[in-house]
Amino acid sequence: MSDFYEIEFTSAAESQIDDIVFYLEQNRSELAAEKVKRGIFEAIEGLIEMPHRYGLLRGMPNPQITFRRVLKWSYIIVFHIDEDDKKVMIVDVSHSRQDPQKLIDRLTE
Repeated sequence: MSDFYEIEFTSAAESQIDDIVFYLEQNRSELAAEKVKRGIFEAIEGLIEMPHRYGLLRGMPNPQITFRRVLKWSYIIVFHIDEDDKKVMIVDVSHSRQDPQKLIDRLTE
């Protein structure tokens, strides 16, 4: 039996990555945008083997769903592990300077 997990993205997480890249292209450079995009995806690829090694996201009101987070530079990648299907669902990607309550609100919608 394989110990590897499949990675999936919510449409919101995909959109957030696109927004981050667009923002960096407009406000920094295409090179910076590509570097950040590559770094985010490298961090996500690291979830394929051992997603449980990353910390829990605290402060969530629904204890039925356990969210975990991985940090890549100033970006927080939030995910949920589906053990039955051996999947890691990427649900949110945002800058760490954003209001933490906004993240909680997005995840509890």
